[in-house]
Amino acid sequence: MVETITDRQYDGILRMIGMILEGCKDLDEAEKEIEEFRSGKKEKSEQQFQKRVDTAFFNAKPEDR
Repeated sequence: MVETITDRQYDGILRMIGMILEGCKDLDEAEKEIEEFRSGKKEKSEQQFQKRVDTAFFNAKPEDR
């Protein structure tokens, strides 16, 4: 079974990646951030990330939600 994502979901994923990478100084730091986030080592970062996602969602135009 092939699963597809909508343009809106794809845009949301890219926004989340952008939020994770925000503030990273270089590629190595960005890779480390993503790996720590994926492995669940950064509980605090997950909370901060969720806060950013919530903020981005509520600040988005209604048609972008």
